[in-house]
Order: sequence, then C-alpha cells, then structure tokens
Amino acid sequence: MPDNIAEGHTSYYYQDKIKGFNVARKEAGETQNHIRAMEGKRYITKVKAEELMIRYEEIIRGINGYINWVREKRGSKK
Repeated sequence: MPDNIAEGHTSYYYQDKIKGFNVARKEAGETQNHIRAMEGKRYITKVKAEELMIRYEEIIRGINGYINWVREKRGSKK
C-alpha cells in the first residue's frame, strides 16, 4: 500500500496519480479483510482486530482526501 501511494504521488499525470491511490485504497480494504480472517481464526483478539480496523478506516479516509485533493487540483488546471 505505501508503494502504491508513493507511485501515485510521483506520477506526472493526474489520472495516473488517482489510479495509484485507488489501488492503495483497495489494498487497505483487502488488509481489513485479512484482519477479520485473523480474528476469526483467533490469531488476534477481537479488541486488537477492532483497533486495526479503526486505523485502516483512518488510512482509507486519508487516501480519499488525497484523491479529492488531486481531483480538485486537476479541475483548477483546466
């Protein structure tokens, strides 16, 4: 996920930036799914799973904010 954000950030074209951030957001969602699976198999506690889920929701909100910022910036260049 950090690699996708870095790749998107360094992309020259706005659409390529957004594409990289969309991949990062999907990766974060996939990680949340893995967290639930680990909780279900009792590799981690419910409390730890909830803590991680909250942290990943914050990450996803941050990625969404970055995507919106790039879209706004792209719109101001037209």
